[in-house]
Amino acid sequence: MSQTSPTSRPMPPRRSDAGAGSAERAGALDREWAHRRQETFAALEGTIRQAMGTVLQTTSQVLESATELHQEMEREARIVLERLEDDRRRLAEEIADARRTRDRVMGEIEAITRRTEDEAGRIRDAAHAESMRVTRGAHEDAGRIRRGANDESERLLRQARDEASALRQQAQQEHAIVLRDAEERKQQLLAEIRQMEQQFAAVADRMGAILGRPISTPGAAGPAEPSQAEAAPPSHWSAGAGERARSDRPVEPGEPPR
Repeated sequence: MSQTSPTSRPMPPRRSDAGAGSAERAGALDREWAHRRQETFAALEGTIRQAMGTVLQTTSQVLESATELHQEMEREARIVLERLEDDRRRLAEEIADARRTRDRVMGEIEAITRRTEDEAGRIRDAAHAESMRVTRGAHEDAGRIRRGANDESERLLRQARDEASALRQQAQQEHAIVLRDAEERKQQLLAEIRQMEQQFAAVADRMGAILGRPISTPGAAGPAEPSQAEAAPPSHWSAGAGERARSDRPVEPGEPPR
């Protein structure tokens, strides 16, 4: 910029000079940018090359480590497979032994089952035969007991009938004896009554002779004949006589007391 005096008016710059300066600055900027771009590209290329070298080195190391790890894993896997193969063979042998043991045990179980069934069949047959024998014996014993009971009951019935017949005959005989005794007692009482009436009539005649007038006596018309009810003995006499006769009779062995 040009210096101007305070009194003077500034003059406007020329357009041609301004365009030339701008072109120079633009060219300088282009050259500087190209130079910086080349430096940046060179730095980037070096960095990329260094990074690629590092990556390649790291990759090679990783590949080497991976190869070693893979080989180690293959060795361990081979060892594990061999161990698993041994375990498989051992398990197969154990399974075969277990199957043989199972077959042997199953054979023994079947043999024991057959023997048990045979023994159970024999025991069942023996028990059935024993039960049939016991049943027949029980039926025979029951038949003998039934026949004995029937014989005993018939004997007791015959004995009871005979005793009842004997007791009936004895009661009839006792009844006849009691009736005869009662008739004799009645005749004795009638004779005593007639004798007392005669004695009373004699006494009354003597009293009438003493008093001088006849004295009537209740039995002057003679003794009255007893009626049929008075002539027959009371029923409790014959019953009492029969009871006394039965109570006086000795009780036979095996006969219930009366």
